[in-house]
Amino acid sequence: MRVLNTIVVGGGFAGLTAATRLNQAGADVILLERNRDLGGRASSFFDKSFNEWLDNGSHVFLGAYNSALSMLKIWGGEDGVDFSGSDKIPFIFNDGSEIYLDMSKGGGRFKQALGILKFRSMTFRERLNTVRVIKAIINQTEVQPENEPTVAEFIAKYGIIKGACYDFLDALTVSIMNSPIEITGIKPLAAALMVALSSGKSNLGIPIRPFQQLYIDPVKRFLTLSKVDVRTSTKVKSLLFNNKGDLCGVETAKESIPAESVLLALPPFDLIRLLPDWLRQDKYFARFSEWESSSILTVHLIFDRPVLQHRFAYFPNAFPHWIFGREQEEKSGGWRRLSAVTSYAPKRDEMSNETIKQQVISDINERLPLAADAEIQNLRIVRTSAATWLLKPGSELLRPSVRTPVKGLYLAGDWCATGLPLTIESAARSGERAAEAIIS
Repeated sequence: MRVLNTIVVGGGFAGLTAATRLNQAGADVILLERNRDLGGRASSFFDKSFNEWLDNGSHVFLGAYNSALSMLKIWGGEDGVDFSGSDKIPFIFNDGSEIYLDMSKGGGRFKQALGILKFRSMTFRERLNTVRVIKAIINQTEVQPENEPTVAEFIAKYGIIKGACYDFLDALTVSIMNSPIEITGIKPLAAALMVALSSGKSNLGIPIRPFQQLYIDPVKRFLTLSKVDVRTSTKVKSLLFNNKGDLCGVETAKESIPAESVLLALPPFDLIRLLPDWLRQDKYFARFSEWESSSILTVHLIFDRPVLQHRFAYFPNAFPHWIFGREQEEKSGGWRRLSAVTSYAPKRDEMSNETIKQQVISDINERLPLAADAEIQNLRIVRTSAATWLLKPGSELLRPSVRTPVKGLYLAGDWCATGLPLTIESAARSGERAAEAIIS
C-alpha cells in the first residue's frame, strides 16, 4: 500500500534516515529544513581561511552502530569511516607519555575487559575494580527511572570515590554521554556499554572526511535521485489542524502544505515551539520542556608541520578530551590539521575564547612534543551551545516513543526512546522506527 504525502520536518540524521526509509517503502516524502543545508547538529561549514570544510563537532562511530552505518552505505558514504587501527585507543598524558587501551578482544560479551586488565594507567587492583564495576553497571539496565542513581552514586557503593578508577570511569562517561559522572544517570550508560561490549563491536570508526563530504552531499544526491522533495531554507511556523482537530499539514513562511502524516525530527525545544497552545500544555508534550542542553566545544587548528602521530587520541585530565587528525595523514607522517574536542563544555559567560585558546594550546604542547616547536597557522573555536541533552537520573521518563497521542503526528531524534545515549546511532534508530510506524 502506498503511503501518500508524508512531511518530514528536520534534515538532521534522524530526519534523513526517516525520509530515506519512507521513500524506500513507496511514500511521497517532502523534507523541510530551516537551514540552508542538511545535517542538523552534525553538519559542516566551509572556512575560506582554512580552505576546508570544518565540522561543528567531531563524532565517532562504533562498530555496533548498525543503523547509522547502514544509512551511510545506502547514501554512498560508508568508505568515509575508517575502522582500521581504531581498536587501540591512545591515552596521551601531560608528560607526553602514551598508553593504549586495547579494545580488540572482540568475540563475545565482556571480552573487551581483557583490554582494561592490561591498561597500565592503573594498578592491577584498580583495573580489577574497574572491570567489576563496568560489569555491575551493565547489569543495571532494568533499573527504574524514578530510583535511578547517578554514575558517581552507583560506583561509590563499590568504594570508588576518587583515584585512577574514578577518573577512568568519568572519562568513559564524558566520552559516551557528554556529561560527567556526577550528573549522569546509570541507565543510559548501562545500555551503551551493553551494546558496545556484548556485541563484540566496540572498535571506533573515525570519519576521514568532514560531514559535508561524508554524508550530507551523498544523501542530497541520493534523495534527489529518489524523487524526494527536499526544501532547505524552509522554516515551519506551525502545525495545521482541521475543524475536527485532526492534523492535516504544516504552515511555512510561504505556504500551507497538506499532509496525511507529519514527522517532527527536531530537538525538543524546537518541537515545542511548533505546537499549538492546547498541545503544548498537554502532559505528554509539556515534559519536553524539562530537557537541559549540554555544550560541545571544538577548536580546529592547522600547524605548519605534523604534530599528531595518531588518527585520534584521548587526553586524560586535560581541557580538551579528544584530539582528532583531520583529512589524510601527511606524506611525511602524522597530522598537522587537528580538532580538539571538549564535551560538557563551559558556556560563553563562563570561559572566554581567549582563555579557551590558551588552555587548548597549552594542553596540546604538553602532550604532543612535536607541537611545542611548531607554528600554529590557523585556529578557530566552534561552540555548539545545544549540541546534546543531559541524561540525568530519570531522563528516560522524558524520552518519548516515535508515536504521539495525536493521530498522524510522529517524532524522531536522538533524544527519543531508543535505549541508547544521544548519538548518531540513536538518531538513526529513531528515524527508522518513525518510518516503520508511519508505514504501518
